[in-house]
Amino acid sequence: MKSLSIRLSALGKNHPDVATSYNKIGVLYHGMDNKDIALEYYTKSLSIKPNELGENNSDLIPTYNNIGNLCNTEGNHDKALEYYTKSILIRIKTLGENHPDVATSCNKIGDVYKAKGDHDNALKCFMKTLSIRLKTLGENHPDVNHTFDKVGHVYNAKGDR
Repeated sequence: MKSLSIRLSALGKNHPDVATSYNKIGVLYHGMDNKDIALEYYTKSLSIKPNELGENNSDLIPTYNNIGNLCNTEGNHDKALEYYTKSILIRIKTLGENHPDVATSCNKIGDVYKAKGDHDNALKCFMKTLSIRLKTLGENHPDVNHTFDKVGHVYNAKGDR
């Protein structure tokens, strides 16, 4: 809060660094399981960032992901998909289709589909994640192993053993 206060005084209420402070405060409240206040701070962050940075700036990704995480843990899967989709679209535009961060976003979307019971879309996302991770990280990376596990869990949930 002290950092936020200093940034507000020095930079003004519409500076991207103020938005970053709001996002970080939201993360802290989320970690303390105070999701309503966390969402309030995430929303404050987003009230600044798109206006100051543009709709496709990568600085929006952490806040979009944080809101997606919050919505997903609350069972609001459609809202989580909305925010994770915003995040992955920016990552694809700024990093390209085959970047490990795109795989991370795709993995989060797959988790949401899995939670919704939409095994076909979950599998598509996890297979895309796997493809990117194999290309960029190699077959012996722990994230690749984790993705293989997710693919196996989806096949199991579908009854394909």
